[in-house]
Amino acid sequence: MGTEGTHLYGDRAPHNLQYVVLVASANLTQERVLTGTANQITVTDNGAGSTVVLSLPSALTIPGTLDSSYTNTVAAGDSLINVHIIQGDDDALTGTLRGAYITASNGDEVATGTIRGAEIKARAGYPGETGANVNVLEGFSISSDAKTYDVTTHRGGEIILDGGAGTSTLAVGLRIANNFQANRATTSYGLQIYRDSFDYTADIQLSSGGLIGGASGHMVVTSAGKVGIGTSDPNVLLHIISSSAPAELQRSSDNSLGSGFIVRKTRGTGTSPTIVQDGDQIAKLLFTGYDGTAHRSAAQIIAYVDGTPGASDMPGAISFQTTIAGEVTPRSKLYMTNDGKVGIGLNLTTPTAQLHIDQSSTTAAVPVLILDQADVSEEMIEFISTIGVGNALEAVGGKTLTTTHFIKVTLPGGLTRYLPVGTIS
Repeated sequence: MGTEGTHLYGDRAPHNLQYVVLVASANLTQERVLTGTANQITVTDNGAGSTVVLSLPSALTIPGTLDSSYTNTVAAGDSLINVHIIQGDDDALTGTLRGAYITASNGDEVATGTIRGAEIKARAGYPGETGANVNVLEGFSISSDAKTYDVTTHRGGEIILDGGAGTSTLAVGLRIANNFQANRATTSYGLQIYRDSFDYTADIQLSSGGLIGGASGHMVVTSAGKVGIGTSDPNVLLHIISSSAPAELQRSSDNSLGSGFIVRKTRGTGTSPTIVQDGDQIAKLLFTGYDGTAHRSAAQIIAYVDGTPGASDMPGAISFQTTIAGEVTPRSKLYMTNDGKVGIGLNLTTPTAQLHIDQSSTTAAVPVLILDQADVSEEMIEFISTIGVGNALEAVGGKTLTTTHFIKVTLPGGLTRYLPVGTIS
């Protein structure tokens, strides 16, 4: 056959050709057909200058196990199978030009095995043959080269799951399994995605530790489902370590709503939730500091269910807690109940007034309340109520005050004074 035509090479006689180098040239202008009998491949050039059709004669049979010994030396860069399909210069492509199209279909019986459209393996040594060490061993490589031409959409590859009316128990777009784990490899990854093939800087790496981003991994997903950002050893579901501010939320929208977190609590399970109960913690924000040995709790904010919940009824309370010097456990210092009562004091979680201040220490040596008024022309306290008999504010009128106690106060300059209080009649 001419050098401008189709070339077939192999180490077998034509009647048993199993290893083929196929180069299809678009310069063919005359019909050329390589025909044969059983166990031959027919190559037909239809003379259109752009199409090569590979067909199998009806008498072709494929043995259950093909002879796999290929003894010819392959030079560096050579291909065992090389297919070139070139669109004709005079015909604009409107459909899809495929370099290869492979299908594997089931018959009319239920298949209990596996149907694969293609299986590609690269081995350092063929089973039963003597192999050797390999510098780079790749199962397959796919590239899409635009050269110097403009491309509207450029993909390195596309994987599509498709189907009709049938259903699937499990549908996976891409499955990658790395059986060469760390006990047999210095570093083992299930997936690496690089920004380009020249500097080999990994944008995403998924290994047995689930590294994502960078050669050392900026994010890790452990086998327990824990996510670490800035750490490869997260100890909670989401663990972030950074030398700067580790997180920032921004909401950009033409309304009055801002950024925020939504924290939820149920009993039961995620798929079968049940109602929470009075006293349940809904959420906790814990602040810790490192004491030289371990992280210790310094403060926390806890939201509770504060009452019996029901349909469209979720009473809540919030506690602000700090750790006293010499201790390791935060305790409540400010507590707000579901009806708005505020308790200020050590573990004062049942305030009996709208503002209940409890200075329970007998050695605190501090006043319960300090009022600091910088505007000397204004009152220290303003009372708003209705003046009347028996009211919180009552006119003196003809009533007489019988002093029973004095309230100690301190005035500017450290002056100690006493306010008389008592009964009226």
